[in-house]
Amino acid sequence: ATLSIFIVETNTVNSGNNSGMVSFVASGQSDDFGNNPSFILATLPGGPGYRFTSNAFDDQQPADTFNTPQTIGWVFDGANGTGYLNFSADTPGARTATFGGTTGLLAFGTRPWNGNTPSFDGTYAEIIITTSALSSGQRGTLHTCLSTKWGVP
Repeated sequence: ATLSIFIVETNTVNSGNNSGMVSFVASGQSDDFGNNPSFILATLPGGPGYRFTSNAFDDQQPADTFNTPQTIGWVFDGANGTGYLNFSADTPGARTATFGGTTGLLAFGTRPWNGNTPSFDGTYAEIIITTSALSSGQRGTLHTCLSTKWGVP
């Protein structure tokens, strides 16, 4: 399975608890940090930042200030997942990850977590989901389009 998700968003308030922008909880899992293919793109508690998570890794990245449009992305090529902040790959880069489930809960604006659902405090301008891992050239084209349309860096 391959997947790409890019979200143009503006984070207006930090409510903590890794408030979810997009979460996928595989069938049979109680939350998005289970042992099976799940992922989360979320805001970080305690300050402006983002979390890119899939079963095999958990990476926290700093972000721009609040109230600034940004693009958060995730590309999974069938073996590796890479998070993107304003189309720059997260550091130190792609990691082996697991994402093989085809059924489950896909949540936008919340993060299902042990019965709790921390909500994203902000707005979405656009959400793009593909069933392919976008190539470097495709990501560049998408970046140009979203930068022109929404003014994201």
